[in-house]
Amino acid sequence: MAGLRNDASPEYAKSEYDRYLADFYGNETKAEFERKKNDPALRQRYDPREIKVCMEKKRDSVKGAARFVAEKGIPSGRKIPLGPYAFVAIGDDVDLSDDGKPEDFRMAFPVTNDRRAQYMDFKTARRLIRKLDSEVGVEGNTLVPDGDEEDMLVAAEEQEEEKKKKDGEGEPMEQDNTVEGDKEQMEVEEKGQEEDEEAALAKYAVDDDSFDVKQLDDLMQYLWIVHGVDYYGCKEYGFEQDYLRKVAKRIMRPQELQAEGESKEQEAYKASLRDLNIHETKICKRWANRISQGSPVMKMIKDEKVEQELEKFIDSQIVKHEENKWGNKLSNKLFVAREFVVKHIKNKHAHVLDAEKERILDTIYRENYLSVKDRETKRGGGGRGGGRGGRHGRGGGRNQMMYIDPSMMGGQLLMSSGGRGGVTPVMLMPVGGGRGGRGGRGRGYFDLDAPQNNRSMLDYGDL
Repeated sequence: MAGLRNDASPEYAKSEYDRYLADFYGNETKAEFERKKNDPALRQRYDPREIKVCMEKKRDSVKGAARFVAEKGIPSGRKIPLGPYAFVAIGDDVDLSDDGKPEDFRMAFPVTNDRRAQYMDFKTARRLIRKLDSEVGVEGNTLVPDGDEEDMLVAAEEQEEEKKKKDGEGEPMEQDNTVEGDKEQMEVEEKGQEEDEEAALAKYAVDDDSFDVKQLDDLMQYLWIVHGVDYYGCKEYGFEQDYLRKVAKRIMRPQELQAEGESKEQEAYKASLRDLNIHETKICKRWANRISQGSPVMKMIKDEKVEQELEKFIDSQIVKHEENKWGNKLSNKLFVAREFVVKHIKNKHAHVLDAEKERILDTIYRENYLSVKDRETKRGGGGRGGGRGGRHGRGGGRNQMMYIDPSMMGGQLLMSSGGRGGVTPVMLMPVGGGRGGRGGRGRGYFDLDAPQNNRSMLDYGDL
């Protein structure tokens, strides 16, 4: 900062300081984390210590919302608060029968009106509720019976499907190159496609005649109220302070949002095989992954990694002098066996272990933030640049400049890399006579920051 001009504006000074931080920490994302790491909102999302506290609050709230549903039943209204926090201390005067207006919701794809898709959602929602209830300790849910056998059967089917995808099925058919052979082959292929389609549709058949869409609606309501899950939106809303909860718009089936006179027409809706496949992949299998892999939030706590790192730290402090002579780097005491050294460190130097644990948790906090930002950058097709090098170093950054002196062009060529990766060539023509700014006389180089320079510039950015 000491090298800036005296007339530098605050905005320019801040941009230069941001570039310095990006160079110091390695890239802009790391620098941004260092600036914001004490922000309470950021800590609630990425700090394992704060996540644990929030998860405990959510667990208590989920249990409270589950008790509310068990005592008063599933509310009938569509426009109801997103649980579970809203149902912990809710009063009797709150209207839970409000259906709201169509603009209060977002509409799911028409395939969700098909009875076969609804039955898929029904089975998936039951498994999801059992999983979410077990994570927070909710027991005795009458909406979902004990389904250990069902869950094991579905898990086995999913593993079998994955195995088929990896191994492949069957061998390619030998084709006849003659004209008659082509016709026969086409007839065989068409017949085979029809049979394959019938077999595929049979997979989605509703094998439970007692299934009613009202059962599915109750499960959707329970997920929304108790666990804060928007099933068709594939969203599991997090902590009470999560700003997304305040602006959440629930996604509903079109059938639920139709007027009474139009509902009968929607009941006969039949989706195509392609739509059923897409629905299974985009909705049902996403929640199946959530069931099998567990909560993504819990993965950010990383208790096992904390314990492993603490064990490594303790091992690094132990010193073996002789066969029956053990010491440690934290004190001068000697012991006859290693286990006594470990016990000594844990009892007499607990404050050192606490400090090391905080350091480990700080590292996990930082890794969580960088990991999420890295995924967001990849999904967005690139970030704002970064890497080391600061203003003119390697790795890029926003609006960096690269100076080239092509002799054949008789002047300076300034390459400006834009924030979206584009490169704009700008020719700085030499000016005869006079002083060349701080760059010397007669070289054609001009300091861009020097206001006294009178220079001609040709912009080839539109070429």
